[in-house]
Amino acid sequence: MSELFEYELGLEGRTFLADALDGVAGLAGRLRDELAEGRPFALLPPNLPPDRVRRFAEGGVTSAALGARHIGRRLAGLEADGVLLLQDPWLGPDEVAALDEEAFVLDGGVCHGVPLLADGGARVAPLLAAGTSFLQVLIALPGVRLGDLRAGRADPTALARQAPLMFVSAYDQESFVGWER
Repeated sequence: MSELFEYELGLEGRTFLADALDGVAGLAGRLRDELAEGRPFALLPPNLPPDRVRRFAEGGVTSAALGARHIGRRLAGLEADGVLLLQDPWLGPDEVAALDEEAFVLDGGVCHGVPLLADGGARVAPLLAAGTSFLQVLIALPGVRLGDLRAGRADPTALARQAPLMFVSAYDQESFVGWER
């Protein structure tokens, strides 16, 4: 496996994302309300049989490293000034101190963030490693400053409406379903 492709998922992808984000607080939860405005897709190896593509949520067909590399390439197309945010949906605000000094709370969700750089995904894999849950949500926020997020100076509703790209890990922590506005 050397490359992943984006397979269009349509309603099945929206349903997966809506279910995965159901009951999730913070920015990831707000993005659940935006799903109709975008296109869901799965990052999968080429030439999968159609029935296997439809079973994208089972995972087991790719690796976290390939997913991180593909996500990094997608991020390279966005403006470099911004933040790549990881929200760990199952951690509560009271658990942020137990993680590390880089974690912060945004709109009730526990997050990590790194500058959005065109670095080919070099920062994506370490960011994913910072999460502790089987479900992780990566959100691209071009034009947003990390300091503003940490200090609570950003409107979560506006952030959800402007986020152009999100990736949600499937339950194997290696596969990703993407969403693009």
